[in-house]
Amino acid sequence: MKKIFLVIASTILLTGLLYSDEFYNTPIGKEIVNLGLRFLDNPGDFLFNLHTDNVDFTPVIKERHGTIRTNFYPTIFPATWANINVKVKTISDGAFAKWVPQVDILAQYGRMLAVDVASEMMSKESTETVKPSFQDYCIGIIFTKSVEENTRLYAGFNYSNAFINVKFEKAIEFGAFKMSELDIAVADYFIVTGIENQLRKDKYVVAHLGYGIKQGKIVSRIAWYHKHLELGFNIYPEGLFVVHPFMAWHWYF
Repeated sequence: MKKIFLVIASTILLTGLLYSDEFYNTPIGKEIVNLGLRFLDNPGDFLFNLHTDNVDFTPVIKERHGTIRTNFYPTIFPATWANINVKVKTISDGAFAKWVPQVDILAQYGRMLAVDVASEMMSKESTETVKPSFQDYCIGIIFTKSVEENTRLYAGFNYSNAFINVKFEKAIEFGAFKMSELDIAVADYFIVTGIENQLRKDKYVVAHLGYGIKQGKIVSRIAWYHKHLELGFNIYPEGLFVVHPFMAWHWYF
């Protein structure tokens, strides 16, 4: 199980801990150690930020009925965090009256494949061993209204949850710090508001800001959406990494 921790830790550059003592004294080594200590101090916040990278809280485009999306970087690669996000349009903008907004329902689910593989291996070795688990999910609703021909405003609400349980065969020791188990469950209710601007067919730029009611957490996103590719970055002012660049794929239907 120690290997599982290293897989997770590699996502935040803790692989620097495998180097010699001389490496710690370099500027890069000191920064990696500092990041590692910050992660160990609050691993739940960093994992929850990665979960938020998986969630696509933007409206379904006008001409389509829904979207299927998966975040490739940084979750599937390098963290082996497989994920899927589905949005479905239930009411179109102005369907019954001019003031009626578009209404979309979203759902997201993810699992870390490295943890699943380790869990399967442990189940074969012993049925009494507590198997590791790592999952996340989100459900929400989005309201969208056109303000100009190519510009729409959107707002909504979602519930997000990410949880991990890993018990190590041998405790992880780092100086005075010692960890024998990683048991984290982080959940929050988010209010999100944003703007979408269509540049040309199948090309959009979006930006939104979200606030976690329970934890007082602020998240924001700026992204460029093409026919199937998404490029952008998420911003977490209090996160381990303030800026999370991301790359995702989506399919409209």
